[in-house]
Amino acid sequence: ICWIAFHSCRSIEEMIIPESVTTIGCGAFEYCEKLRNVQLPSTLNSISESMFAYCRALENVELPTSVKSILRSAFSGTGIRELDLSNVVSIDMDAFSGSKIERIVLGENFKTPYSHMLNRCLALRYLYIPDTVTEVAGWGPEFAEQTAIPFIHVSSKLIKGLDDENKLNALATFVQTQDDY
Repeated sequence: ICWIAFHSCRSIEEMIIPESVTTIGCGAFEYCEKLRNVQLPSTLNSISESMFAYCRALENVELPTSVKSILRSAFSGTGIRELDLSNVVSIDMDAFSGSKIERIVLGENFKTPYSHMLNRCLALRYLYIPDTVTEVAGWGPEFAEQTAIPFIHVSSKLIKGLDDENKLNALATFVQTQDDY
């Protein structure tokens, strides 16, 4: 599916993408106001930049286990509340910016999380960062200001690895470590 293929289509409510599709271009469904449900093929490796950006009605996306990366602004401004990210390895900046995402559980193979992947995610209430993550990027004081997360799970070794006092202070106010379970 080429880039901006269905951009601003106002009548699409559901999309089932066939297994023959291996790539979906940037902004393919951006601004599809009525799009609520999407079933993606198991042949897809990434969610492209702005693929579903500003699909405000979007509630359900069946993310196949083959998807390893979510690119910039892929779900920005969407109504999506929860996604299974257990097989995702990387998430770009602003991937969920301004979305209604409430719960994120990152899988064991996830690499470095960026604070801006959750920019303006004011509905986010639960973030699980697996013990295998040993580095965070961009988790300064602005992270606490951009979200209202009451629960974050990280390993105690990740917290101890934070060498920047601002990063540690930003997380310390609302982080629950594995040691607290």
